[in-house]
Amino acid sequence: MAGRAVLTGANTRIRRVVNMLVFVLACAPRAAIGETPPADSGPRVPGIVLREVHTSSGVLEADTLVTILTPGRMLVIYGDVHTILDVTGNRFALLETATATYRSIPFTEWEKEVRWSLEGQGPPDTLRFEPMGGEAVPIAGQPCWRYHVYARHEVYPGEFVSIEQEIWVTRDLALAPGAVATSRRVQESLDWIGFDAPVVRPEGVALRTTIRRRPEGAGMSADEFEVNEAITVDRLDVPAAWFEIPAGYTRVQDEAMDPGAEPAPADTSQPR
Repeated sequence: MAGRAVLTGANTRIRRVVNMLVFVLACAPRAAIGETPPADSGPRVPGIVLREVHTSSGVLEADTLVTILTPGRMLVIYGDVHTILDVTGNRFALLETATATYRSIPFTEWEKEVRWSLEGQGPPDTLRFEPMGGEAVPIAGQPCWRYHVYARHEVYPGEFVSIEQEIWVTRDLALAPGAVATSRRVQESLDWIGFDAPVVRPEGVALRTTIRRRPEGAGMSADEFEVNEAITVDRLDVPAAWFEIPAGYTRVQDEAMDPGAEPAPADTSQPR
């Protein structure tokens, strides 16, 4: 649909969405190894730590991402950029460790932005990942099953790209209910960014994701590929301080975030 032509950058709301998330993959140093912050002696919460390798067509070197998932909170680390997705505290924050600066808006505002469409547009059709069958494949020591979805995405008015996405999902991580709810809520927004539509995913955690994009009418030579694959999965008690803005960081206000926006009251409906 023509609602969010994300590549044009012509609309302030669109630029905000793109800057808030694509910034993580586009602006951090290439091939940087994401490292977790130093541990401290404060309170800890049970979590899952995923280390993933990200590769894409046209880029020779792979990147490493670290995702930390706990009930109510998620932290994504890519080079010098740390993204805090705090459902419990209602905060979406981008931290740049190299400059000790951060940008922040309420998490619920970020959710609204990625679901925005042009006035008068009807609701998009729901997409659904379908099972591909076959035996489980081990990824990062976990058995994973393969699912597939195909979509047609309008990136400019009248200009479409076909998207094929395959995911390999494990159901054996036994996440706490609050962590499952957090993962699903964040993934729903990421799917809106990728597909401009709601997506029904299978239960579990995707440990490998492959994406193929092709401009409509183009040949195979125009295909663009991306692959994210987990290389380690660890259950750890992680410091709660990892999900807070570190002392001494300076807030930056620009078009990417609503100037002066402060976190709204905590979302008490989210399991802790």
